[in-house]
Amino acid sequence: RLDYWRDETLRYSKSVKNVDENLQTLFAQLFVLRSVEDRRLAQNLASLRTIYSSSGDVDLQGLRSLLQQAKNIIGSELFEVDALQHIPENVLGGIINDLYVPHNIPYPGLRYNFAWIDADVLGLAYEKYLATVLAPVAPPSQLQLSLFQQPIREVERISVRKSGGVYYTPTYIVQYLTESCLNCLSDQIRSDTIPRVVDFACGSGSFLVAATNSLIQRLRTYDAHRNWARELVNGKHIIGVDVDERAVTMARLALWLRFAEEPHPLPLPRLEEIVIQGDSLSQEVWELIPDKYDVVLGNPPFLATNRTPNREELSSRFRSAQGKYDYSYLFVELAVSHLNPHGVLGMVVPNRLFRNRDASTIREILTLETNLLTVVDFGSNEVFEGTSAYIGTIIAQRHNSRFENQADSVRVINVQDVSPQFLSFFLLNANFRGEEIRSKTLVAYDSSYPRGSSPWLLISPSARRIRTRLENNSEPLDEVAGIYQGIRTGANDIFIVRIESEDGVLAKIINGLGDFDIIEMSLLHPVVFGTDLQRYGVITPTRFLVYPYRNNTVLQETEIQTAYPQTYGYLSRYRDLLAD
Repeated sequence: RLDYWRDETLRYSKSVKNVDENLQTLFAQLFVLRSVEDRRLAQNLASLRTIYSSSGDVDLQGLRSLLQQAKNIIGSELFEVDALQHIPENVLGGIINDLYVPHNIPYPGLRYNFAWIDADVLGLAYEKYLATVLAPVAPPSQLQLSLFQQPIREVERISVRKSGGVYYTPTYIVQYLTESCLNCLSDQIRSDTIPRVVDFACGSGSFLVAATNSLIQRLRTYDAHRNWARELVNGKHIIGVDVDERAVTMARLALWLRFAEEPHPLPLPRLEEIVIQGDSLSQEVWELIPDKYDVVLGNPPFLATNRTPNREELSSRFRSAQGKYDYSYLFVELAVSHLNPHGVLGMVVPNRLFRNRDASTIREILTLETNLLTVVDFGSNEVFEGTSAYIGTIIAQRHNSRFENQADSVRVINVQDVSPQFLSFFLLNANFRGEEIRSKTLVAYDSSYPRGSSPWLLISPSARRIRTRLENNSEPLDEVAGIYQGIRTGANDIFIVRIESEDGVLAKIINGLGDFDIIEMSLLHPVVFGTDLQRYGVITPTRFLVYPYRNNTVLQETEIQTAYPQTYGYLSRYRDLLAD
């Protein structure tokens, strides 16, 4: 519903400048107001319903007065922003009503209880916001403009989630990484020594909220009456950074709602110095935040090299920013460099980091400067809904010195199925070394510790014995055949597609960006990835490659335009990206 009102705002607002940002700030303000109201935290603060009539009219002056009261009573910097500018009155009324009454549920008297709001709801809302950008299209005729309550403009949605490498992290991964890292430092978490936790690409703040929650629970064992939430903020023990202003608003909102659960939470703390907008990979942001951390958590953006911003500048400062690489590798290197001795990182990474040649430098950094504790590989499971971003996680502890003894083994968890409930519990249970675990959900074992930049051969002791027997009694493939690289597109989201329907000549396709189009069937060829291959399995390809070649010779642009006009139109829409 919030996304619907976002659409309506852009249709009817007198101006489009900063409307989306203002609306998101307003959402945050209203979420906090509703949470404070349903938790009965401020008896002197009027209900939002007092400024909204049953006929749908909004008392604008009353709303401004209420927001001013909130600034004085609730505190924080959230209510210092005037977010009402250019938001139509009918939209305001609709939003306020929808924050009380569930839409299209045919039972009178039902209403939302914001005392029960879960931070995951905010994370999903954030994903929806960042997944699309709303853009105004050509204005309607003058006649239409003169009609009452006709839209001033139409709106089109542009999908940007995958092009920005942004994915919402499932709760079980957030819980698993957060608890694993803090468990490593459990003997250091005391009332007088609180670890400092950071997420360098914090998004909606799911890791920040999880860390806050876990730290408060642990600190309460020392003193159940201290306001630990305020101490975490004042001591800058929780730090979040994100380049997207909307993400920063969402992360602050998630923390405010978590702090509202504490005894005597008002006034809410100011978060502008601990959750900030900025680029963690730039040098400017380090003037605003502490330099060293005890825990680094996060799910950094996954972006291929050709979409990495400021590539030359990054290559001068990061060892892993050489040649072809993934943007996420830089965040892993950043995490290692800003960890205190014995500090711990827990991060989501593309699982190609474990094996691919482009990740050799980051593998060397991890194996030489940290002790790898646990590596989780989710294989080809669809962890991020609706995407084929194959991922893993790493937990590693920074050496105290270069000469500290490295571990002999690393715990490896291969996840077979991501559907079971309480998956974070299964992962945490599988963390403990020594025992080999095999179930329908996961396989866990201790593997030989990887060294240097080579691909990580993370196999179980039993598999290693079988491999050794094979190596000693067989002939390597490269002695009898050539081993070649498969097809590299440089832009899989555009060239790798799924067919929705076809008539033998044309096919309706959906690409990796979620965009639909119609192109010629003759340029589509079935394609498989290494992750599609299973032992003794027959492959039925579900994906297709847009292959603009004839007899393995690339077709010229004019030839595609003439012979394959639909495909030419499709590729032309992504000209700027493909030109890279």
